[in-house]
Amino acid sequence: MFCYSLGRPWRIETDPLQELRISVISGSIQLSCMMQGLHISLNLAFDEHHLLRMNVSWENRTDRVLTDAAVGLLFPLPRRNMEKVTIPHMIYNNNPSSDPNRIVPRLE
Repeated sequence: MFCYSLGRPWRIETDPLQELRISVISGSIQLSCMMQGLHISLNLAFDEHHLLRMNVSWENRTDRVLTDAAVGLLFPLPRRNMEKVTIPHMIYNNNPSSDPNRIVPRLE
């Protein structure tokens, strides 16, 4: 579910997790791991309205400055019909207004 891209053009990488630790503390699930020098912390917990809340942080633990880096979460979802997904400030209707000569995020 964790992914990253270093450099351009963007390339989504999903390498195996290293040093994976999972624990349950006060009703929340806490996960920490490494992926290619990036430390990932994830906390999952239900709030007072019974909604699942997620807090994720990424930390560069390499000895180099990462430029043109992007990190994220992948959630594989079943495709049903012709749904249109809107993610404000990110992707709208598969980025139809983006420059066709550039590599940009698209939902498939």
